[in-house]
Amino acid sequence: MRAAIVWGLVLWIIIAAGVVTARHAPPRAVAASAASDRDPTLTRCQTAAVQDGGGGDPGCRAAWRAAREHFFGKPGR
Repeated sequence: MRAAIVWGLVLWIIIAAGVVTARHAPPRAVAASAASDRDPTLTRCQTAAVQDGGGGDPGCRAAWRAAREHFFGKPGR
């Protein structure tokens, strides 16, 4: 009788541990795939803007403008 109670308790502990670990599963790597889809020009311009304090490169401004239009849509005038 005592052994059945101990084994039942062990079983419940194992089940509870499985539920807890399933709830705290690490996040999926969706963000990594989104980062790999970035335009390399925007990445270069982002580092250039941080280094030179403004990003005065016209190519960078055009790339950022195109990215904004892609994300927000073209501004209606």
